[in-house]
Amino acid sequence: MVKKDDIKYSLKLSSSLTASEKEDFIGIFNTVFNMNYTLDWFNWKYIENIYGDSYIVLAYHGKKAVGARAFWRNDIEGFKCFQPCDTAVLKEYRGLGIFTKMT
Repeated sequence: MVKKDDIKYSLKLSSSLTASEKEDFIGIFNTVFNMNYTLDWFNWKYIENIYGDSYIVLAYHGKKAVGARAFWRNDIEGFKCFQPCDTAVLKEYRGLGIFTKMT
């Protein structure tokens, strides 16, 4: 049985993510929402963003990525802003407070 303390979190700027971490994010998102997003989508939204870096949170159980949360850089009228979006937790890991902790 997985316990809350078994989950480890990583917070990084989007430009600091490794290729593996980007794939983890995309994999979780595609699994939860039955999508087919690619690295091109991730790069378009989070790397090539005209406002700059977004914050990306990944949750891991051991080496397995189990949750992802993005705070997308989306400035408003010259103010630096971040919009929470693109969040997913694998079904078997829900109910452990992962979403709340990533927020």
